[in-house]
Formats: sequence, structure tokens, C-alpha cells
Amino acid sequence: MDSVFAEKRGNVSIIHLNGRFDASSSAHIHDKIMTEIENEDGANLILNFEKVDYISSAGLRIAIYVSKHIKKISGNLVICSLNENIKKIFEISGLYRLFKVTSNLEDALKQIEA
Repeated sequence: MDSVFAEKRGNVSIIHLNGRFDASSSAHIHDKIMTEIENEDGANLILNFEKVDYISSAGLRIAIYVSKHIKKISGNLVICSLNENIKKIFEISGLYRLFKVTSNLEDALKQIEA
């Protein structure tokens, strides 16, 4: 992963991912996401995939783990801005129905607030 950074908008943490979400980056991304979640009383989290060009099974496992953890603490998770290739991976793997997915960040913010 070239970079990962967090942004706060009100009570929503947005994790901006950039580059590859694979075995070499998944531990760093996991740590960053969990730090954001643990700093909140219940979590509203958006994973912004706008600049992600590749995701491996390791990246998918992190997304699944985060989803389960968010549900456990009664939080909300939305994934946004999947490119066509990554969207296909989510659809083929059956994960598309596991997550709330929106086409862009603004729609993700609306989804969290709803």
C-alpha cells in the first residue's frame, strides 16, 4: 500500500486507501483501521477504495474482519469508490452483499448518516 490515512468528518472515520491492498500492506492497514475504531465509542467507518488498484485475499480478509468487528460494537461500515476490477472481485467472492457499498464518498457519508 503506497499510503493509508484517516480523516474525521463529524462522527465518521474515513480510511483512504491508496495503491495495493495485499499481504505486504494488510497488517499496516489493519492496524490503522483498528486504531480508528478503538478511538471511538461505537464506530462509523468508511473505507474509501477510490485509489486502490489491487486487492488480494489478504486484503479481503481484513475487510471481513473489520466488518465483523464493527457489527460487534454496533457500528456502521460503508465501502465506497470501488473500481470495476475490485467491484468484480467483491461480486464474484460474494462479499458485495456482505458490505454496504456506494459509488462515491459523498453517498457513503449519506449512507452512514441514514
